[in-house]
Amino acid sequence: MTPRPVQRLAEGALEEHVVRGEDVWEVLERIEARLRRIETRLERLEKLLASRNSKEGASLKRSSRLRPSP
Repeated sequence: MTPRPVQRLAEGALEEHVVRGEDVWEVLERIEARLRRIETRLERLEKLLASRNSKEGASLKRSSRLRPSP
């Protein structure tokens, strides 16, 4: 569910486009395209973060094996 402030902001922005005489469907298509690009970027960043986390985890395991046990 969309948070209320975000929904109000989106509705206001859409209303501005309508007032300017733009086609609502074209505006919505542009918004959808932008959201898809944002989602793609987020997915790439999530994969990068997961990759870095797994590498750091492997590095920590290797370094803990090198340290002598107390």
